Amino acid sequence: MLVGSIARGTTSYAQFILPAVLYWALRKVTLSNELTFIGRKSGAIYVWHDPLLLPACSILAARWLPNEAMQIALILGLAMGVSIVAGELVGRCRCLSYYRF
Repeated sequence: MLVGSIARGTTSYAQFILPAVLYWALRKVTLSNELTFIGRKSGAIYVWHDPLLLPACSILAARWLPNEAMQIALILGLAMGVSIVAGELVGRCRCLSYYRF
């Protein structure tokens, strides 16, 4: 597939090369504590953001803020924050052990 996309002259080969390049580049960068915290909480963000939180945050942001850029910032921040809190609650409550990932 890679050889075929290079032979045709398409840019679809970037999907094969880009992950390796990004991995190499990110290994050279020192990350801040905030980014490593988000990385450690990425499982909770992944699990909780989409089914309930992202739609609810989108509705709230659309009602509260007129500017789309501000809406996106609020949606991202609120969805990530609430996802982290939900993940912590599920991790600490024995009765919610079914929802642990």
